[in-house]
Amino acid sequence: MAVVTTGQLREDVRQVVHDGEALARAKAGQVREKMSEIGKAAASRARGTGRQADAYVRDNPWGALIAGAAAGLFIGFLLGRGDGA
Repeated sequence: MAVVTTGQLREDVRQVVHDGEALARAKAGQVREKMSEIGKAAASRARGTGRQADAYVRDNPWGALIAGAAAGLFIGFLLGRGDGA
């Protein structure tokens, strides 16, 4: 059976902590990279959706006006209900 000294134990713990930190940094870099990819994809989809909405409003201005007015009336109704206080 091998005898482990306090100094060896300390050094082993330091090495384990160092390796854990290195692993955490590597994983954080991977997560950052993946989040950047997801953000770029979401921004691209949002731009595409915005272009589609713009094209729809240009093609159907009265329909868009009516939809906006209906949404405004609905939100106004919800906000105006109150609890009578």
